Amino acid sequence: MSKSQRTKGHRGELEVVHHWKDTFPKAHRHLEFQASEAEKGIDVILTDEMGVQVKIGKQVPKKVYDFIEQIQGEEGEFNWVECRRDGKGWLAVLRWEDFKKLLLQAIE
Repeated sequence: MSKSQRTKGHRGELEVVHHWKDTFPKAHRHLEFQASEAEKGIDVILTDEMGVQVKIGKQVPKKVYDFIEQIQGEEGEFNWVECRRDGKGWLAVLRWEDFKKLLLQAIE
């Protein structure tokens, strides 16, 4: 992995930490010496029970964004995409703002 790729990944992780700081004040990036989180694929730690893997760049399929744009609803509507590759489990894909609202409702 090149230095520019690592730098972009670190920036993405810091953006995710920034997104969540108002809700999870102890949110922080996983550091390289924290082997247990690295083995689990966790890049950002929100709480002891919540971790995030951050992906940024070309490995994120453009199609995901195309699908989300297709389901833009009216103000106040809550929409998402459910998708699955052949032989794999279902995934739910939604805008970050919608996910945050949903998560905050669930943890209240």
